[in-house]
Amino acid sequence: MRARFGRLHRGHVGGIAVLKQSLLIASDGYVLQYQLGPILSRNPPASVSAVAKWKCETTASFCTATKDRLFVGEFAYGKDYPTDATHHLKDRKGVRKYAWVCGYDAANPLGPPSCVLSVRQRVQGMCVTDDRIFLSVSYGRRNRSAIVIYRNPLQDASHSTVQVRSGATVPLWFLDGENYLGEIDFPPMSEGIVMLGDQLAVLSESGAGKFQFGGKGPLDRILLLDVSKRK
Repeated sequence: MRARFGRLHRGHVGGIAVLKQSLLIASDGYVLQYQLGPILSRNPPASVSAVAKWKCETTASFCTATKDRLFVGEFAYGKDYPTDATHHLKDRKGVRKYAWVCGYDAANPLGPPSCVLSVRQRVQGMCVTDDRIFLSVSYGRRNRSAIVIYRNPLQDASHSTVQVRSGATVPLWFLDGENYLGEIDFPPMSEGIVMLGDQLAVLSESGAGKFQFGGKGPLDRILLLDVSKRK
Protein backbone atom coordinates (compact mmCIF):
# COMPACT_ATOMS: atom_id res chain seq x y z
CA MET A 1 0.00 0.00 0.00
CA ARG A 2 1.04 3.56 -0.55
CA ALA A 3 0.69 6.66 1.54
CA ARG A 4 -0.42 9.85 -0.17
CA PHE A 5 1.46 11.27 -3.16
CA GLY A 6 2.44 7.79 -4.36
CA ARG A 7 5.04 7.05 -1.71
CA LEU A 8 5.21 3.50 -0.36
CA HIS A 9 4.06 3.20 3.23
CA ARG A 10 6.92 1.75 5.26
CA GLY A 11 5.61 2.40 8.75
CA HIS A 12 4.55 -0.11 11.39
CA VAL A 13 0.98 -1.16 10.61
CA GLY A 14 -0.47 -1.77 14.07
CA GLY A 15 -4.11 -2.23 13.14
CA ILE A 16 -6.61 -2.44 10.28
CA ALA A 17 -10.32 -1.64 10.42
CA VAL A 18 -13.18 -1.34 7.95
CA LEU A 19 -15.67 1.49 8.40
CA LYS A 20 -18.40 1.95 5.80
CA GLN A 21 -16.56 2.12 2.45
CA SER A 22 -13.09 2.76 3.86
CA LEU A 23 -10.14 0.66 4.92
CA LEU A 24 -8.36 2.38 7.83
CA ILE A 25 -4.82 1.66 8.99
CA ALA A 26 -3.31 2.74 12.32
CA SER A 27 0.40 3.39 12.01
CA ASP A 28 2.97 5.44 13.92
CA GLY A 29 0.60 8.02 15.34
CA TYR A 30 -1.48 8.38 12.17
CA VAL A 31 -4.52 6.84 10.54
CA LEU A 32 -4.42 6.27 6.79
CA GLN A 33 -7.68 5.99 4.86
CA TYR A 34 -8.03 3.92 1.68
CA GLN A 35 -11.05 3.35 -0.54
CA LEU A 36 -12.31 -0.19 0.02
CA GLY A 37 -13.97 -0.61 -3.38
CA PRO A 38 -10.83 -1.06 -5.54
CA ILE A 39 -9.32 -3.50 -3.03
CA LEU A 40 -12.42 -5.75 -3.15
CA SER A 41 -12.97 -5.49 -6.89
CA ARG A 42 -12.67 -8.47 -9.23
CA ASN A 43 -9.40 -7.07 -10.57
CA PRO A 44 -7.76 -5.24 -7.64
CA PRO A 45 -4.91 -2.86 -8.47
CA ALA A 46 -1.31 -3.80 -7.70
CA SER A 47 -1.13 -0.90 -5.27
CA VAL A 48 -3.48 1.64 -3.75
CA SER A 49 -2.88 5.12 -2.39
CA ALA A 50 -4.32 6.63 0.75
CA VAL A 51 -7.01 9.24 0.14
CA ALA A 52 -6.38 10.81 3.55
CA LYS A 53 -3.90 10.70 6.42
CA TRP A 54 -4.34 12.39 9.76
CA LYS A 55 -2.57 12.71 13.10
CA CYS A 56 -4.29 10.95 16.00
CA GLU A 57 -4.81 11.84 19.62
CA THR A 58 -2.95 8.62 20.53
CA THR A 59 0.15 6.89 19.18
CA ALA A 60 -2.20 4.85 16.94
CA SER A 61 -0.82 1.42 17.81
CA PHE A 62 -4.06 -0.42 16.97
CA CYS A 63 -7.59 0.23 15.76
CA THR A 64 -10.99 -1.36 15.43
CA ALA A 65 -14.43 -0.26 14.27
CA THR A 66 -18.11 -0.76 14.99
CA LYS A 67 -20.92 0.48 12.77
CA ASP A 68 -20.97 3.73 14.78
CA ARG A 69 -17.35 4.43 15.67
CA LEU A 70 -13.71 4.06 14.78
CA PHE A 71 -11.54 3.32 17.83
CA VAL A 72 -7.81 4.12 17.74
CA GLY A 73 -5.66 3.17 20.73
CA GLU A 74 -2.08 3.19 21.91
CA PHE A 75 0.42 0.69 23.30
CA ALA A 76 1.96 1.86 26.59
CA TYR A 77 4.67 0.06 28.53
CA GLY A 78 7.06 1.78 30.91
CA LYS A 79 9.79 4.10 29.65
CA ASP A 80 10.26 2.21 26.38
CA TYR A 81 6.75 2.98 25.13
CA PRO A 82 5.68 6.29 26.70
CA THR A 83 2.39 8.10 26.17
CA ASP A 84 1.31 11.68 26.69
CA ALA A 85 1.25 12.67 30.36
CA THR A 86 -2.39 13.78 30.03
CA HIS A 87 -3.27 10.13 29.37
CA HIS A 88 -1.98 9.03 32.81
CA LEU A 89 -5.03 8.66 35.03
CA LYS A 90 -6.14 6.78 38.13
CA ASP A 91 -9.16 4.55 37.54
CA ARG A 92 -12.07 3.98 39.90
CA LYS A 93 -10.06 1.38 41.84
CA GLY A 94 -7.09 3.71 42.24
CA VAL A 95 -5.00 1.85 39.65
CA ARG A 96 -2.85 4.01 37.38
CA LYS A 97 -3.68 3.85 33.68
CA TYR A 98 -1.31 5.12 30.98
CA ALA A 99 -3.11 4.65 27.67
CA TRP A 100 -6.12 6.00 25.80
CA VAL A 101 -8.37 4.59 23.14
CA CYS A 102 -10.17 7.40 21.30
CA GLY A 103 -13.52 6.89 19.61
CA TYR A 104 -14.37 8.80 16.42
CA ASP A 105 -17.90 9.07 15.05
CA ALA A 106 -18.41 7.08 11.85
CA ALA A 107 -19.89 10.14 10.17
CA ASN A 108 -16.68 12.12 10.80
CA PRO A 109 -13.74 9.78 11.53
CA LEU A 110 -11.25 12.50 10.57
CA GLY A 111 -12.67 14.88 13.19
CA PRO A 112 -11.86 15.16 16.89
CA PRO A 113 -12.64 12.17 19.13
CA SER A 114 -16.12 12.01 20.62
CA CYS A 115 -15.15 9.74 23.52
CA VAL A 116 -12.13 8.26 25.29
CA LEU A 117 -11.52 4.91 26.99
CA SER A 118 -8.75 4.76 29.60
CA VAL A 119 -7.09 1.33 29.40
CA ARG A 120 -4.25 -0.75 30.82
CA GLN A 121 -0.73 -1.09 29.45
CA ARG A 122 0.48 -3.54 26.77
CA VAL A 123 -2.71 -3.51 24.68
CA GLN A 124 -2.05 -4.79 21.14
CA GLY A 125 -5.60 -5.10 19.79
CA MET A 126 -9.25 -4.50 20.63
CA CYS A 127 -12.72 -5.73 19.74
CA VAL A 128 -15.92 -3.93 20.73
CA THR A 129 -19.35 -5.59 20.82
CA ASP A 130 -22.68 -4.32 22.14
CA ASP A 131 -22.13 -5.75 25.61
CA ARG A 132 -18.40 -6.48 25.90
CA ILE A 133 -14.98 -5.09 25.08
CA PHE A 134 -12.05 -7.47 24.49
CA LEU A 135 -8.42 -6.37 24.80
CA SER A 136 -5.48 -8.33 23.41
CA VAL A 137 -2.69 -7.80 25.95
CA SER A 138 0.86 -8.98 25.26
CA TYR A 139 4.54 -8.11 25.17
CA GLY A 140 7.62 -10.22 24.61
CA ARG A 141 8.44 -13.39 22.75
CA ARG A 142 8.53 -15.56 25.88
CA ASN A 143 5.66 -14.03 27.89
CA ARG A 144 2.11 -15.38 27.85
CA SER A 145 -0.61 -13.14 26.46
CA ALA A 146 -4.11 -12.52 27.78
CA ILE A 147 -7.43 -11.73 26.16
CA VAL A 148 -9.03 -9.51 28.80
CA ILE A 149 -12.80 -9.06 28.82
CA TYR A 150 -14.78 -6.09 30.16
CA ARG A 151 -18.43 -5.18 30.22
CA ASN A 152 -18.96 -2.46 27.63
CA PRO A 153 -19.60 0.74 29.63
CA LEU A 154 -20.28 3.10 26.73
CA GLN A 155 -24.06 3.06 27.22
CA ASP A 156 -23.64 4.13 30.86
CA ALA A 157 -23.07 7.63 32.18
CA SER A 158 -19.44 8.62 31.63
CA HIS A 159 -16.98 8.12 34.48
CA SER A 160 -15.21 11.44 33.88
CA THR A 161 -14.35 13.96 31.17
CA VAL A 162 -11.04 14.90 29.54
CA GLN A 163 -9.83 17.64 27.24
CA VAL A 164 -8.48 16.53 23.86
CA ARG A 165 -5.99 18.26 21.58
CA SER A 166 -8.65 20.33 19.81
CA GLY A 167 -9.63 21.88 23.14
CA ALA A 168 -12.96 20.04 23.27
CA THR A 169 -14.08 18.31 26.46
CA VAL A 170 -15.27 14.75 25.81
CA PRO A 171 -16.63 11.94 28.03
CA LEU A 172 -14.24 9.30 29.36
CA TRP A 173 -14.86 5.74 30.52
CA PHE A 174 -12.44 3.44 32.35
CA LEU A 175 -11.91 -0.24 31.60
CA ASP A 176 -11.05 -1.21 35.15
CA GLY A 177 -11.86 -3.49 38.05
CA GLU A 178 -15.45 -2.23 38.15
CA ASN A 179 -16.33 -3.63 34.71
CA TYR A 180 -13.74 -6.45 34.46
CA LEU A 181 -15.31 -9.81 33.54
CA GLY A 182 -12.34 -12.14 33.21
CA GLU A 183 -9.53 -13.15 30.88
CA ILE A 184 -8.34 -15.97 28.65
CA ASP A 185 -4.74 -17.17 28.79
CA PHE A 186 -3.09 -17.16 25.35
CA PRO A 187 0.37 -17.96 23.89
CA PRO A 188 2.91 -15.14 23.48
CA MET A 189 2.40 -12.13 21.21
CA SER A 190 -1.36 -11.99 20.65
CA GLU A 191 -2.14 -9.03 18.39
CA GLY A 192 -5.24 -8.16 16.37
CA ILE A 193 -8.62 -9.58 17.39
CA VAL A 194 -12.03 -9.56 15.71
CA MET A 195 -15.38 -11.19 16.42
CA LEU A 196 -16.66 -13.81 13.96
CA GLY A 197 -20.10 -14.86 15.15
CA ASP A 198 -19.61 -16.16 18.71
CA GLN A 199 -15.90 -16.70 18.19
CA LEU A 200 -13.02 -14.32 18.71
CA ALA A 201 -10.34 -14.59 16.01
CA VAL A 202 -6.85 -13.93 17.39
CA LEU A 203 -3.81 -13.18 15.23
CA SER A 204 -0.39 -13.76 16.82
CA GLU A 205 2.70 -11.76 15.88
CA SER A 206 4.86 -14.76 16.82
CA GLY A 207 4.08 -16.22 13.40
CA ALA A 208 6.22 -13.55 11.71
CA GLY A 209 9.58 -14.78 10.47
CA LYS A 210 11.63 -12.57 12.81
CA PHE A 211 9.87 -13.96 15.90
CA GLN A 212 9.71 -17.68 15.13
CA PHE A 213 12.96 -18.52 16.90
CA GLY A 214 14.10 -17.92 20.45
CA GLY A 215 10.66 -17.78 22.01
CA LYS A 216 7.78 -19.97 23.07
CA GLY A 217 5.26 -21.65 20.78
CA PRO A 218 5.13 -19.57 17.59
CA LEU A 219 1.70 -19.46 15.94
CA ASP A 220 1.52 -18.99 12.18
CA ARG A 221 -2.27 -19.15 11.95
CA ILE A 222 -5.35 -17.45 13.36
CA LEU A 223 -6.98 -19.16 16.35
CA LEU A 224 -10.72 -18.98 17.07
CA LEU A 225 -11.82 -18.72 20.70
CA ASP A 226 -15.40 -19.53 21.70
CA VAL A 227 -16.49 -16.58 23.87
CA SER A 228 -20.25 -17.18 23.62
CA LYS A 229 -20.55 -18.17 27.31
CA ARG A 230 -18.30 -15.47 28.70
CA LYS A 231 -20.63 -12.68 29.79
